[in-house]
Amino acid sequence: MARKFNLFTPGYATASVEGRIAVEYFDPSPAAQEKKYAFKCHRQTINDVDHVWPVNALAFHPTFNTFASAGSDGTVSIWDHKVKKRLRQYPKFPGPVAAVAFNCDGTKIAVGVSYTWDEGEKGLKTNPVAPWLGVRLVGEEVKVRSFVFFCLPFFLYIFPRPIPFWFLPRRILRANLR
Repeated sequence: MARKFNLFTPGYATASVEGRIAVEYFDPSPAAQEKKYAFKCHRQTINDVDHVWPVNALAFHPTFNTFASAGSDGTVSIWDHKVKKRLRQYPKFPGPVAAVAFNCDGTKIAVGVSYTWDEGEKGLKTNPVAPWLGVRLVGEEVKVRSFVFFCLPFFLYIFPRPIPFWFLPRRILRANLR
């Protein structure tokens, strides 16, 4: 069952109570439809038992097109949907994370913690969670990471001719690491 729906530039993402996120695209062409995927997240193994937590919220970064997911496990993760990787998982919060959002320029993330009624009234009585709202600055963890690919040892083929590896630290690697 879908719990959250969020738009990004070429498509949308949906989050479910089964601990999954699906990324799909609006373009009906076969090439675009081959890129859609779903993945498992907000899961944890406790005493050899797999626990699946609902994904409560999704928020796309306004600049870098990465997104944050928040779950009933009390965690917030930052994902790069193009390479299908988690970039960062923040430390666990004191209760289920019900909401997450970036500000308009993407320099801050807001996280809302409260009881989400996943376990009904019984869960509220046995595990009361005080509502909590926090805002923090975000850094490099929300940016898409660039990678340098090597074709042959000691040579990089990004330019029309090979560049010896010993020139990379001064000329290229500094630019790619910014």
